[in-house]
Amino acid sequence: MQDAPNFPLNDFQIGPEWEKAVRVSWAALAEWRSFIIGVDGRAGIGKSVFARYLSFRLNMPVIELDNFKTGNGLIAHSACANELVSRRHERNRPVIIEGVLLQDILATMGRSADFLIRFVKPEDDGPDEFLSACEDYEMRTSPDLIVSATHLD
Repeated sequence: MQDAPNFPLNDFQIGPEWEKAVRVSWAALAEWRSFIIGVDGRAGIGKSVFARYLSFRLNMPVIELDNFKTGNGLIAHSACANELVSRRHERNRPVIIEGVLLQDILATMGRSADFLIRFVKPEDDGPDEFLSACEDYEMRTSPDLIVSATHLD
C-alpha cells in the first residue's frame, strides 16, 4: 500500500512517546467534562500534526490557533476561538487547543490549559530561541508533559 501524497503524518514517527501522551492526557481528563488540553511549542515543528493525532486518538476536536491569525501573525479572532471553546464547555465537553504562544492567547480569552503539553524538537536541550525572542511571552505554568517531534529522515 502506497502512502498518501503530502500527508503530514508520513514525516513523523508515531511511537511510544506519542502514545504515552494519549494515555496521560486521557488519564488527566478522567471523565468527559469541560477541559482544555493545550499544545504549546515553537513554530513549524509539528504541533498541529501532533494535536490532530491526539484529537483522533481521544475523539475530541482540536482548535488550531493558526486558523485565527491575520497576515501579520497576530491572533485577530480570539473571540471566535473563545466562542468555540465555550460551546464545547456548555455541553461539558473537552477540547484540544494548539498554537505558538498558547498560554498568552488563552490568557487573553480568560482561560488556561487544564493539561499543558509542551511540544519540542528532540535536539532542543536549551531554552527555546523563538519563545525567548518574544519579550512578552513567558511560560505561565510548567508543562504537565513534554513530547518530542520525531521526524523521519
